[in-house]
Amino acid sequence: MIKKSALPCGAKLIPLPRGEGVQTTGGPTQVTHYFLLDTIVFPEFSPTQYLKERKMMVFDSPTVRYDIIIGYKTLAEMGMSLDFKANKMRWLDRSVPFHPKNWFTDKEAMRQVLKTPPTAVLKAEAMDAYADSLFHEIKAAKYEKADLDAHVKMLKHLTDLQLINS
Repeated sequence: MIKKSALPCGAKLIPLPRGEGVQTTGGPTQVTHYFLLDTIVFPEFSPTQYLKERKMMVFDSPTVRYDIIIGYKTLAEMGMSLDFKANKMRWLDRSVPFHPKNWFTDKEAMRQVLKTPPTAVLKAEAMDAYADSLFHEIKAAKYEKADLDAHVKMLKHLTDLQLINS
């Protein structure tokens, strides 16, 4: 879920067929639209790992103090673990402590989280491009009857004895 005030200017809101009431830990709220988010990055865990194309329900409630709420289903799909006993989250073999309520308003803390060495980003982008290049569309095969005798005659590496036995 994403708070309406946190959306970028000009964001395209898509209406839901009917508004839905949603219960959050911050209280109930009404959801009438959704927004297609291209990419979500969790920089404390990894500046180069991300989730692609998420449908985010848009809420507009002054009682909910968070701008983005990642639901249980998404966290489970990601493989994110929440350890309430140790007050930590774990994802991609990295643990991050839970933060106090006002931590995200600390500009210096945010700068430290968002600092990413440019080489790490460039390497990740190169790896993404390489991975994308490996996956091309597989087209349907077109099968035709083969003339095996003609094919064997074209094989230049066979000896005369092998040609006779084939």
